Amino acid sequence: MKKYFLLFIITAASLLSKPSNQTATFHDVKPLLQKIDKYSIIMGNGPKDVYVFIDPLCKYSRKFMTLVLHNKKMTTNYRYHLYLYELPRLHSKPVINYIYTSKDPLRELLKIMVIKEKAHTIKKPQTYIIKQITSLERVAQSMKIHSRPYIIMDESRRNK
Repeated sequence: MKKYFLLFIITAASLLSKPSNQTATFHDVKPLLQKIDKYSIIMGNGPKDVYVFIDPLCKYSRKFMTLVLHNKKMTTNYRYHLYLYELPRLHSKPVINYIYTSKDPLRELLKIMVIKEKAHTIKKPQTYIIKQITSLERVAQSMKIHSRPYIIMDESRRNK
């Protein structure tokens, strides 16, 4: 039953995350992803890379993160590059700012998204975080990303 649910979630996320008019391949978007990879939060250590745009307050992003975290195969087979990208209706920039400025961004992200701890916020974002969020937004907008989670898989294997 879990396998079918997992397959359903991944299929649904993949279908929902690609606008019908988008025909870009991973090869097309790879240069854009490389520009922002320094801002990614890495989870997992598998040989295949998966790039995921998430909003920490989005219920679908939370379901995706919970699914990945609780399925050992997903973290041993894949390496997730997580990008925090706000859904405008959720107003999550203060939470994104808090996660990126924390000492352990992955830990804070998981506490907020999976454990559902109340997110702390910082009144005034740091200049470097504003730059980071703006860079992520530009890339996401140029890729026409409108939904979260937005999943991009690199089918080639990484060299370890």
